[in-house]
Amino acid sequence: MWRRGQSAVEYLTIVTLSLLILVPTAYYVLTYANDIQSQTQARQLGIVGGQVVSTVDEVYASERGSFIRLNVELPDSMRNTTIRDNREIAFEIQTQLGKSNLLFFSENVNVTNGTDPCNTECVVPLGAGQNNIKVENNGDSVAITS
Repeated sequence: MWRRGQSAVEYLTIVTLSLLILVPTAYYVLTYANDIQSQTQARQLGIVGGQVVSTVDEVYASERGSFIRLNVELPDSMRNTTIRDNREIAFEIQTQLGKSNLLFFSENVNVTNGTDPCNTECVVPLGAGQNNIKVENNGDSVAITS
């Protein structure tokens, strides 16, 4: 009788020790994976933002009416894209700590969304996933539309 009771206690002890090791380890690994995913999405938006700004400069250097189409993949954390003061392109993303903005500046080119002058702020209809962006020279400004 004592043998069965002793083996049951030993079994429960091994299971308890295993869980005490596995649960914190799994939590640490999952937290680390989420941090890496957030960093990857921010880097992906950094590449897209740099690509959009360089395309704006390239199109502005061309003649009026010229345009370039970009196919970009935006991460799932993407919430909103705005143009501020005709110079800033802001990508709003949702992070673990809350909302955050990635800003990209166009130094010499006025940027619009094609309909509004964007003197204060205007929205560019971009979202998470695959986006087809048209960057067009309007003479005195460059329009970013989808």
